[in-house]
Amino acid sequence: MASNNQAKKQAYMPAGTEGTLNARDLQTAHKRLAKLIQPGVGILDVGWWTGSNTCGLAKAVGPGGFVLGLDDNPTLIDQATRMHRGLSNIAFEVENIHTLGDYETGFEILWLPGCCNG
Repeated sequence: MASNNQAKKQAYMPAGTEGTLNARDLQTAHKRLAKLIQPGVGILDVGWWTGSNTCGLAKAVGPGGFVLGLDDNPTLIDQATRMHRGLSNIAFEVENIHTLGDYETGFEILWLPGCCNG
């Protein structure tokens, strides 16, 4: 298991990376996942960076579903919360993948787009 410092080093994003990540969305970057998502499901999105895909997930599950985005970078949490505040079925929280705790239940889909790098 990676140490907390190692995980933070792997999650580091150089300046300017946000623009590229914000341009990605569920329909263009993750077509297979987009086809699998049904309205009303719960999705736990871990390591989502700027939340652009998380927003797409929230739109796909609709008002009967819910998406929780977890990341250990408070700056990204703040940015995503501001960018996506108009959606009522989405939330973002600071959390480390190694200490997920009670988040493991209540979700039909676990999405780890940024956790398997490096």
